[in-house]
Amino acid sequence: MRKSIREYFVYYPKTVIKLAKRFPVVSKATLALIISLFLFVFINKYAPSYSPKKLVIGQVGSVLYINPVIQTANPNELLLNSLVYAPLVEPNIRGTILPSIVKTWSVTQNGKQYLFVLRNNIRWQNSHKLLTSEDVYATLNAIKNSKQNTAIVKALENVSIKKIDPFTIAFQLKQANNNFLELLNIYIASAESLKNYSYA
Repeated sequence: MRKSIREYFVYYPKTVIKLAKRFPVVSKATLALIISLFLFVFINKYAPSYSPKKLVIGQVGSVLYINPVIQTANPNELLLNSLVYAPLVEPNIRGTILPSIVKTWSVTQNGKQYLFVLRNNIRWQNSHKLLTSEDVYATLNAIKNSKQNTAIVKALENVSIKKIDPFTIAFQLKQANNNFLELLNIYIASAESLKNYSYA
């Protein structure tokens, strides 16, 4: 005899309980699936959506500058600079200096001349322009003229910087400096972004 719709709903909970006791593994798997589906629908409907091109990081502390010319010890500013800019060279975990935006370099004249060849495929995030020796030249001259009391500023006081071509730049030192390569672990800004600023 077929049950009416009313009887079906009256006896449905009891039937479910009986089935759950008879097939506990299947019942738990079914319950987990239902909860998972509910959470999936809820999260997709109400959770805030994030663009795959957006990186969200929570940091404690203040940020005054996001500018590689301003030499800072603020960990938040250093983190943000590292996310926006790239250095000429950078050390690995063992302290060995490796190329970053440069492809190769050579040291001649008994350590007084450094010649860097830049990678020719790096573009700025906000334009289609390539990073060139003009950007390196502008950044290092801005640091040199900033009169900040830092090791790189003092080292650059006796260094002349010359653009050889769009992807080659030379540093001529008055005296050899064994730490000069390590000091060039500084972030490079675009020449265009430095046009209207004075750091003196």
